Amino acid sequence: MDKWYDHTPEQIAERLSADIENGLSREEAERRLKTNGPNIIYPVPKGAFKAYLGHVMTDSMSILLLLTALIQASLERSAAAIALICVLVLNYIASIIIYIKAQHVLEDTASGALPVARVLREGVLYTIRSEQLVAGDVIFVAAGDVVPADCRLLEAKDLYAFEAPLTGIPRAQKKDASFREFREIEVKDRKNMLFASTILTRGTGKAIVVASGEDQLVCREGKAETLTRHESLPVITTLRSYCSMWSLCMIILVFLLTVTGAVTGLRTRGFFDVFLTGLSLAVASMSELYTAFGYIIIASGIYNAVHQFDAPNTGALIRNVGSLEKLKDINTIIIPKEGILTLNEQSVEAAFSGGMEYTRDLPHFEKRCAMLMKFAVVSTALYGRNKLGAEKAASGDVSPAYRGEEEAIISSAEKMKLYNVALDRDYPILDHMKASGSSRFETSLVGNFAIDYLGNGIDGISDDARAHEAGEDYLVILRGELSAVLARCRTYSLNGVRVPLDMAALNEIRISALSRSRAAYRVVGIASKTTADTDLTRIEKLQNDLNFEGYLAIREPLLPGAAKNMSRLADAGIRVIMLCDDSSENNLQLAKTVGVANNSTDIISSKQMDRLSDGMLRTNIHTYRVYEGLRVDQKYKLVNFLKEEGDNVLYLGQDLDETGVMRQSGVSACRSSTISMESRKSRFFSKNKPPVKAAGDSRKAGCEALKFISDVIVSDGDTDGRGAFNALVGAISTAKVIYKNILRMVQYLITSQLSRLFIVLYSVIIRYEMMTPTQIIFTGLIVDFAAVLIIAFERPEYDILKSRENTDERLKKPFAHNMTCLAFGLFWAACAIAAPYLANSTALFTSLSSSQTGCAVFLGFIMSQLIAMNETMKDKSIFMPSVKFNFINGGFFLAIAAFVALAMLTPLGSPFGIVPLPPVGWLCALLPPAVLMLVYEIFKLISNVYHQSKDNLN
Repeated sequence: MDKWYDHTPEQIAERLSADIENGLSREEAERRLKTNGPNIIYPVPKGAFKAYLGHVMTDSMSILLLLTALIQASLERSAAAIALICVLVLNYIASIIIYIKAQHVLEDTASGALPVARVLREGVLYTIRSEQLVAGDVIFVAAGDVVPADCRLLEAKDLYAFEAPLTGIPRAQKKDASFREFREIEVKDRKNMLFASTILTRGTGKAIVVASGEDQLVCREGKAETLTRHESLPVITTLRSYCSMWSLCMIILVFLLTVTGAVTGLRTRGFFDVFLTGLSLAVASMSELYTAFGYIIIASGIYNAVHQFDAPNTGALIRNVGSLEKLKDINTIIIPKEGILTLNEQSVEAAFSGGMEYTRDLPHFEKRCAMLMKFAVVSTALYGRNKLGAEKAASGDVSPAYRGEEEAIISSAEKMKLYNVALDRDYPILDHMKASGSSRFETSLVGNFAIDYLGNGIDGISDDARAHEAGEDYLVILRGELSAVLARCRTYSLNGVRVPLDMAALNEIRISALSRSRAAYRVVGIASKTTADTDLTRIEKLQNDLNFEGYLAIREPLLPGAAKNMSRLADAGIRVIMLCDDSSENNLQLAKTVGVANNSTDIISSKQMDRLSDGMLRTNIHTYRVYEGLRVDQKYKLVNFLKEEGDNVLYLGQDLDETGVMRQSGVSACRSSTISMESRKSRFFSKNKPPVKAAGDSRKAGCEALKFISDVIVSDGDTDGRGAFNALVGAISTAKVIYKNILRMVQYLITSQLSRLFIVLYSVIIRYEMMTPTQIIFTGLIVDFAAVLIIAFERPEYDILKSRENTDERLKKPFAHNMTCLAFGLFWAACAIAAPYLANSTALFTSLSSSQTGCAVFLGFIMSQLIAMNETMKDKSIFMPSVKFNFINGGFFLAIAAFVALAMLTPLGSPFGIVPLPPVGWLCALLPPAVLMLVYEIFKLISNVYHQSKDNLN
């Protein structure tokens, strides 16, 4: 192993033929990628095409079908044998193609959260997939990143890496780019190295990749975790056991049918005919394909979740397929307020300055509010050469890493042309403190502040000259929740003069702000104070006796459709808990608007939570819906208490320190600007298109570490209501519909196969062939197969969230818990058997020949399959309101109708026993599906009315 830690950056660059300043060229990177292969760290489970093809070609169904074709050929039924072979080939092609597509979807899902890298190529920063990194690449890293490859640090600023999986040290280690050691040292002591798969918890850095793929430390030591294997899903295991059981039943059935034929006599039907019928029935059961059907349904659901809004990169990526079982049973959702229920398009729409409120559309807004806006920017401390330079290196763009409220302030300042280098000159930052711990507000301390605005008639602190004379050459500017800021103020700025903040002025400010809060604006107060202190050590003193400069009314646009989905969740009995970063009057207003909370008693702050005993908090854990300013330990407590109360919790995190809480919850989620593989695919090596550029800031790019541990990743919300909270609700709906569709598939197959079984058994007993082997196989491998695919692609119903079916139990014991399917199967068979007798006994019609009877039974069975499929796919009766027509089902009906018409008009129908029918034949064919549909609808109507009455009583 190379000791890269004892090399200087220049030595490494020379050895790897790299350029530290500009990075590799695109052509050189492409050449190295082709030579050394992709930088694969995390094995992605892949379905082996050859293995599946071998399984299909050698499974019992395939062997039985070939045996059936050979028997047909030996009995001089070449047309029937050719038809069987055609059905077999068609079924093979369809099943293999769809299965492989499903596997690709699941593989892409597993790799959907693999780390991305910000790489320097030809002097420009790009975001590419980590698999595309090569030795010699220069990359930029920042807190929240998963290190994409082993690399040697070139620069590091306050950089810490959590390397416990490799070193065993349970805390983050500080990194030092200047460190060098010439002797052999342990991994934990290599301070100038970053290792693939470790997580950066703080700081920024620049590094050069020294190894990729299997040459990396985590791969050599075998500690790279394989991503979730979908083969181990409980539902797939259940289907696999069901598959084995049904295959065994079919083999036994072939033997029993043959014995029954022998006992009842073989005069009218030969031994091979009976045996052939039994084999056809076994083949038509498709028992070996149940597991593949399960994969197809899961893959279809996951694909629909990503593309649920019919727009690229909007939806939810269910990254961990293994979480589906928990996701469908979620009854408590914990979400942050920012960016989930609201859009990431906050803007300053109004400001209170100089004793008056100004809206953005007024002509004097910029003039009257310029100083207030400057003070707001200063309170963020997000300006200055050093700060901007560090953020550019971390993000690969010119936008600093700020979020929410800060973004709105800086964006407005940019529009007013106040966010420029003059800020750093006029208000140089000496110290800054976030709103946490002893500091209640976002607070900045600036020195040598400008006084050239004094007395010019615009807002300002007109008597600061006296402060200069008193030696108070520094200025404290803070920002926070309005009521809390006002409580610390003694004076306020009025027409350029500081005046006492009396009760009349206080009420005027509060009334003005209240109207904004009720309109769902976030109102933040800005205050200042001159001081002689050169740092913020005495923060408590510096945050008192303030001068109120004014407030900003920040519009937080609500995600369209969020309130509607919140109502759906409430109707389904799913609670939503909103976490707010701090206390604000806007929190309750927003909670009321979207339907999270009704009044202030639903809100609890961090301090109030501390005052409650664990027993009291656990007792009232379901009372509170809005939590303000919780610490990480309090978030742990919230999740644990909810789980102890039996809740299935989904936690959506947005900060790196929430990773532990996310792991503690039942299902974890996060938000990202990229969720679909299409959006992640870099066109880096395209000759005609430019590479994908890095995301603008760390908030929009999403925290890579959170994405890596999340079960679900939702896209950012947009003005059309796509993504964010709506996507999260869509993910839960998808999980429910996946299991419901699997259950529907099983229910349909039970009904269809039992009906076919009883018809065949009856025909063997009475020694009369009601359906030929070719017809039996066609109804199974073609019609049943197509019906299952249609069920698989069924999208979530609007009220799917209300579904309380115990799908797990009903799938584990399909016959015991689906007795209605057994009953409908028997009734279906009875109708199919009785129809020919009723038709032939009618004096108005001529009796049907045996071929016409067989054709009528066959066509009637196919139409009954369509009815059974359609009825299985919907829970409501057609007599109930708001039942929608399914166009896919309609297309399937038309396809079958076209096939029947073509078969009757051409020789194509001969192998399938399709012949022209007289009116009585069509009566015989249409009667069973019509009666079956009527009984289905009556049963559903009664069931729907019963459940509605039960819900109304509850």
